[in-house]
Amino acid sequence: MSTRSNIILVERKDGKIYFHKNYCHWDGYPEGVGEKYFQFYKEIRSQEKSKKAIFRNILNRLFLYHPEGWSVFNEICYCHSTLHISFSIYWQYEKIESKDLFLKIANDIVWIYILDIEKENFWICKVGEKLFQKVNVNSNEKIDEGEYNRKASFKFEDFLKDLEGGK
Repeated sequence: MSTRSNIILVERKDGKIYFHKNYCHWDGYPEGVGEKYFQFYKEIRSQEKSKKAIFRNILNRLFLYHPEGWSVFNEICYCHSTLHISFSIYWQYEKIESKDLFLKIANDIVWIYILDIEKENFWICKVGEKLFQKVNVNSNEKIDEGEYNRKASFKFEDFLKDLEGGK
């Protein structure tokens, strides 16, 4: 059985906050996709000088170049695989407004991972609970379900306020 997840990259443009969202089919739990996405960001950050360059690199490599999502995060994608399958719109790359997040998450998505390069935050959310854990990317916090269970305290409204700079 697979644990499905979405990876999300935050973009601020024209006074709005957008999410670039992509699907991951396998290993969607925090110690799997969550930790891999977190470490992928840290690797790119060590190679790039500006936040704009980091954003563009991640957007291109994880979202735009792989619009049909990941079977195994950052290893096997659906759009370049011989097992190419056409998925519903919920499973494909999509750019959405932040307020529409839970309207655009498919029913079988268990976890979402949100990277905010500008504010240097990494967010973890178990979709059924709609509670968010905030992880500072400069910390040595572990990305795992135990930490999430202990630290997830942001409701969706609080999460949006924090993204907008109000918390």
